[in-house]
Amino acid sequence: MLHDSVISGRNRRSAADERRRSARATVHAELVVAWHHDPDTAVRYPVIDVGEGGMRILSALPLLKGMSGTAIKLLPEGRELNRMCTVSWAKAPDLGGPFEVGLVMSEKA
Repeated sequence: MLHDSVISGRNRRSAADERRRSARATVHAELVVAWHHDPDTAVRYPVIDVGEGGMRILSALPLLKGMSGTAIKLLPEGRELNRMCTVSWAKAPDLGGPFEVGLVMSEKA
């Protein structure tokens, strides 16, 4: 499993915050995803917040809009998700920081 480790800055607000129709809940967790282009490699991403139907994560590498995968679990509690996820948007990093990425989650993979 890869760990997409990024520098801190988890509570930054961005223009993407305004896209939501429902409230977001800040969480201190990591999301484990297996992307469909490489299903044998699970990657861990820090989660910024969770909203109805999706979540916002941080990534050291750019994730392309439309990229899809399976959200496997939420750490540290280890809650199994097994839900399809798709990159809805990605925001370029500020001054070398991490990318902010919006994921849309489906019901089940």
